[in-house]
Parts: sequence; structure tokens; C-alpha cells
Amino acid sequence: MAQAEPQSQEMINDTTPPGTVVKASEALLLHQTHPSGNDIVIMKTIRPSGTRTPIHQHPSSGSTCVISGEMTLYLEGAAPQRAPAGACYAMPAGKKMAGVNSGQQEAVMIDIFITPKGGELWTVVESQHQKLQNQLTPPMLPMLPIAPVPPSHQ
Repeated sequence: MAQAEPQSQEMINDTTPPGTVVKASEALLLHQTHPSGNDIVIMKTIRPSGTRTPIHQHPSSGSTCVISGEMTLYLEGAAPQRAPAGACYAMPAGKKMAGVNSGQQEAVMIDIFITPKGGELWTVVESQHQKLQNQLTPPMLPMLPIAPVPPSHQ
């Protein structure tokens, strides 16, 4: 029985995702410690039309919600998933993926990650774009614990 040839790190499902790889504009909205000890990281990302992320993997699952514009998620083992404004998509851990701005305007997104304390948000696997590895590294701000909500007084 012949072994399947490993898929190139430059492709997802035997295809190179469309678009030009560029660094997106990002702003850290929240970097906080959850009571479980994990980190919560929420970022606002703006990606120009016709551009994409490098092919990457997430060590922990995450989610992206498209606020305006349109994105398409290219995910290992799945058909491309179009996400217009108002839609969200899940980013499962350990799968190769790329997010492509497939719309005619810039896409504004909210990215949400819950990771082990101090964990990486992503690993760029597309060799020619390794320089973007640090794009999703939140600044090391003091981590704030989530304060318990006091009971309401009636």
C-alpha cells in the first residue's frame, strides 16, 4: 500500500489560497487572564481587499467575526468558507489555514483566542512568509484577572 505524499506547507487542500500575503493592521483589545489560568486575547484586525494571511496553524482554537467586508477561510480538509459581514468562523487547532479578504473593501474582524498562559497565537508554516510570525504576538501588557461580578442588590 503506497503512502500518501505529505502535502506542501505552501498549499491547503492541494491549492495555494488566492491573494497577496501582507501584514494586516492589528490592535489589541483585550489580553486578560481567565479564572482557568488561560489567556484571553481579543484583537481587531483590518485586512486590505485582495490580501491574505500566510498559511498558518493555531496551537489552540480561535474564532473570527467579520464586522465589515468579507473574508473566506481556506481550511485544511474543508471547502472554502465565505464569511460576509456579521458572520463568524471557527479556527480549529492544528489545521493549516489562511484567511483571504475576498471582498471589494477592507475587512474588519474581531479575532478571539483562549490559549494556555503565554502560549503562541499562531505558527506560520508557509516558508516564504516566516517574517510574519510575530504579527499575532500581543504586546506584553500587564495581565489583569477577571474580576468576579458582585451579586445584584434588590
